[in-house]
Formats: sequence, C-alpha cells, structure tokens
Amino acid sequence: MKRAVVTGATGFIGSWLVQELLSHDIEVTVIVRKKDRLLKDIAENPKCHIVEKSLEDISSEDFPEESES
Repeated sequence: MKRAVVTGATGFIGSWLVQELLSHDIEVTVIVRKKDRLLKDIAENPKCHIVEKSLEDISSEDFPEESES
C-alpha cells in the first residue's frame, strides 16, 4: 500500500489533498496542531493516522509501522 505524510491537513488545500489521497487507497498520516479542526470524513477514515503535535516535536515513533501484506 502507498503511504503519504501531509502537514496542513486542516487547511483548504491540505484537506482536499488528504481526501484525494484517501480516495486513491493511499494510507495518510496527517500532522496537525489540533485534531478537532480536521474534517469529519478525514478524522474518521481508518486509512488516516492522526499525529497531534507541532512539527518540532515529531519523531519517528509518531508514524505507524508498515504493515506486512
């Protein structure tokens, strides 16, 4: 499965980008400061992983492990 990381997913362009990626069966990790600002369709999508942190606080532990398929 393809994967992407998106910052700015609560903004106009970022939210559209995330929705487009998800519609193409791409697993998306979004980095947001406040997850309550995400669109409901994005926040509830099982292929979307939400990291609620500032960019300065991000580490490799915040990203999901690649699933074996």
